[in-house]
Amino acid sequence: LPPTGGSSPGSAHVPEHPDLPEDPILTSDLAELDLSLLMALETWGQEHINDSTAPQCVQDVMRDLKDITNLSNGGMYMVLITFESDKEPEYNWNIINGPLPPEKNAQTSNYDEDTKSVTTTIDMAKYSNATDLALAATIYHELAHAYLGTKLKVNPLLSRFELEDLILAFDSTYDINLAIHSSIVNKYTANIAEMLRNYAAQKGYELNDSVFMALAWKGLTDTKEFKAFDADLQTAIKDYILAEQSGIDSQGRPAKPIGAKMNCQ
Repeated sequence: LPPTGGSSPGSAHVPEHPDLPEDPILTSDLAELDLSLLMALETWGQEHINDSTAPQCVQDVMRDLKDITNLSNGGMYMVLITFESDKEPEYNWNIINGPLPPEKNAQTSNYDEDTKSVTTTIDMAKYSNATDLALAATIYHELAHAYLGTKLKVNPLLSRFELEDLILAFDSTYDINLAIHSSIVNKYTANIAEMLRNYAAQKGYELNDSVFMALAWKGLTDTKEFKAFDADLQTAIKDYILAEQSGIDSQGRPAKPIGAKMNCQ
């Protein structure tokens, strides 16, 4: 269903759009997980993810995404496992607040060989009306950039076999950003949607799979795959994203999100 809301004056507008296609939300069999790998990833997160200078609301969402104590959630490390990672990443990940161009809410740098790190900048000025779900979707998207971009940079020869779809996309566009976006679309959107659903369940939010699938497309509307959707579906996805990011739809009308507004400064 679209973002919920009533029809009385002053209530949130309900966009008239169809549900998203039946793109299955994957269900991970956590009982079969290599728990030693999960613990190694948690240790990596504690030692190599630095969000200490980010606003408190970012740190709060990151803390919840990194929480593996509830294995039905699995934490953000489940996304790394879906990247077919069999060991912890070999880089430091910095998350900071900073101004970005108008069209960018967040951006992840190229891998820095000297510091063995990548830095994600989130422009929190663009999150003044956003929910924690909008921020969680951004973090998962930038995590994909950090992982895929670093893997391609550190071991390009091995990446030609392990990330074949990414290499093919890059060879056709010569744009690493678009290539990573294409790779996310082709392999990881359903997994990211699942992780967003788990986060929402942990928070006690309404579980609307169309919302989570739409949020998995956050940051991917520049791809040829998104542009291949019909106009109504593109608008529906954008409306779900905008409801969580800004509390409006694509027509500028109020739209009720399912996440909690952060009031983040």
